[in-house]
Amino acid sequence: MILGNRIEIRYTPDMAPHITFYKQAIAKQAKNLEAIKDRTGWGPAAKIKLELQLQQSFYALWKLLKDGLMPESFTCVEIPMKAFAYKHPKVASGHYRQLKRYYNLSEPLPVTHDAHFIANQFVHNAVFDISQDMDKRLFSVYVTSDQQVHMQLYEIAIRDVIELLEEASITE
Repeated sequence: MILGNRIEIRYTPDMAPHITFYKQAIAKQAKNLEAIKDRTGWGPAAKIKLELQLQQSFYALWKLLKDGLMPESFTCVEIPMKAFAYKHPKVASGHYRQLKRYYNLSEPLPVTHDAHFIANQFVHNAVFDISQDMDKRLFSVYVTSDQQVHMQLYEIAIRDVIELLEEASITE
């Protein structure tokens, strides 16, 4: 049913299996993230594995949000993040391994975004990296979508990522 600019999708019995599947996948990834957040070995292979896990879990969440299968009480929640302005002119290579070269990391701007925006950043990510605390444990992730890559880079605490995914997996 279309209501103005918004599409409302009503639950039907045949939707239940895929809603359950996506929520179980999200819960599994949240549990995995909880288990690995305290590890200290974050080499290139571990970062790639983390990126893939986050893409998978946020893809499942993105599908539920896109199809209107999450309640408004969940979709309206704003999650705190930091935004960093893009400072380097567009380059053809597209390699953003040196984040300091492309983004002004010394001037974070506190922002909040909803779950759909955050899921979109992970699903369509063009830049992904991590930050670690003093003990070399995972502290946060840097991510930006292909559409945002020449505008801003976002940092979100791993604790907030885990809480968002846990909440998504149990929200009715």
